[in-house]
This record gives sequence, C-alpha cells and structure tokens, in this order.
Amino acid sequence: MTHRSSRSLGRHQGVTLVEVAVSTTLVGVVLVAALETVGSAVRAARGSSEAVDGYTLAEDLLAEILAQPYEDPEGDTTGIGVEASEPVAALNRLALDDADDYHLWNATPPVLRDGTPIPGYDGWTREARVYYADADPATGTPANRATDEGLKRIRVEVVSPTGTVTRLHAFRSRHGALEGLTPFDTTLVRGVTVDLSTGGAAVHKGVALVNDPEAP
Repeated sequence: MTHRSSRSLGRHQGVTLVEVAVSTTLVGVVLVAALETVGSAVRAARGSSEAVDGYTLAEDLLAEILAQPYEDPEGDTTGIGVEASEPVAALNRLALDDADDYHLWNATPPVLRDGTPIPGYDGWTREARVYYADADPATGTPANRATDEGLKRIRVEVVSPTGTVTRLHAFRSRHGALEGLTPFDTTLVRGVTVDLSTGGAAVHKGVALVNDPEAP
C-alpha cells in the first residue's frame, strides 16, 4: 500500500510541474503583451502632451508677433529684421517694436518677452521667421517675395526635446485691422497674455486682439 501511494504521489508531482511550466509561459506571454500595451499608451500620452505643449508655445509667440505694428513706428524701413538703430539683447524681446523684428529670433529654452525662461520647457526650442509675401499671380496663393508688397508671412517653429516639430503660420497686412488710425489720446490693448500655474506645472498663453479695444 505504501509503495503504490508513493508512485501515485510521484505521478501527481509530475503533472504539477508541467502545469507550472505551462502557466509560467502563459503568464510571461500575457505580461509581455501587457507591458507593450502600457508602453504604447505611455508613448501616445507623451506624444499628445508634446503636441499640445508645442502648439501652446507656437501660438503664444505668434500672437505676440501679430500684436506688433506692420512697420517700424519710427519709420525705419531697412527691410526684414531688427533695425540697426535698435540694439536688442539676445533673448529679451521688449525692444522688438514691429512684426519683422522677430525674424530669426530663437531661444532654448523658450522665454517670456523679458527673457525669463518659461518653467517646465527645458530642452525645447522656439524660433520665428518673417518673410515678405504676396499672392501668386498664377494660383492666387500667398508666396514669398523679395520686396515689400504690403503683406508679411510669419512662421513660428517649436521643437520638443524628442524632436517633435510644431509650425504655425500667419499673415500680417499693412492694411489690416491692427493698422487703423486711432485718436492721439487713446491707449489701446493689442494683446493679452495669461500665466497659469497648478500642481507645479505652468502654462503661458497669449492672444492678439484684432479689434483694438480701448484700455480701461
């Protein structure tokens, strides 16, 4: 009786080891699949976050540029770029007083207009380019021009630390709403910026106001 029980126990142990081996294999396959799913979800979330951040940074700088006059207020129209009579610090944009002054401006990381780095964007790069533009006679679509025809094309490019590129384009006209004449004693609001901070994350947002509301 004892001998038969021993052989029965051995057979039972053998079946258990096979079951363990099969179960381990199945768990491993399921675990790998689960990890791949989680990894894909994390990559998708990171990519989505970068897309939102890139758009926010690009839109903010584009709104700032659109809020500037089409031409230099002092009448210096030497072409695209900062006028020779206007020394400008590398990152500080406070002295930029017309749209094409922003041509070739760039900063890593992105900074506020006074040159202060925007929190949470280490490794990001933001750049602006401005070109003369006009409608192509053949197609009617805007195209770059070598001379000023009354229209400027503004392009803002943002590059994330992983290389994701966001580009926004806009056009600024010499005859646009922002170039209207105003009374000498009137102060107008041409743009609004908002800074929000929650849970350690900061967001800087700007928008150009095309209807020139009078300041309160």
